[in-house]
Amino acid sequence: MISDKLRAVKQQEQLATVTKVTKAMRLIEKEILRKGYYPRNKGQVTMVELASRAGIGRSTLKNPGHKELQVVVKAWVKRMRVKSAVVRKPAGTRPSASQLRPSETLAFQQLNTFKVHYEELLRRVSVLELENAALRKKVLTAFPHQVI
Repeated sequence: MISDKLRAVKQQEQLATVTKVTKAMRLIEKEILRKGYYPRNKGQVTMVELASRAGIGRSTLKNPGHKELQVVVKAWVKRMRVKSAVVRKPAGTRPSASQLRPSETLAFQQLNTFKVHYEELLRRVSVLELENAALRKKVLTAFPHQVI
């Protein structure tokens, strides 16, 4: 009886953590899309930075109870690092619009549109992975002897 209550409380806490982390991921992605770079932590998106933005402890994501969340977060941080590396190019490396031919300008516009859509899809994948992890936990607690 007591263990069931503790298990239920633990599940609620884990779901709350997933929600906080997901919101922080969305917020960081919006900031990067809006500004073109990550404005905090010297432009570095790390697991510690994400934990800080989510309002959870540094070690929470290392907790064995959050293994699935940790896998999703690590993949997300890796994508954000790649994105940050591209974003932090020195100014002046890209030609201005006046230096480009009209076809090149159109190509840059299409590329930027593609990047925005691609980043939105990556964000949706991250959210769905987190939701899937939460649902798997629910199923495992409801049916502990089933293999998923």
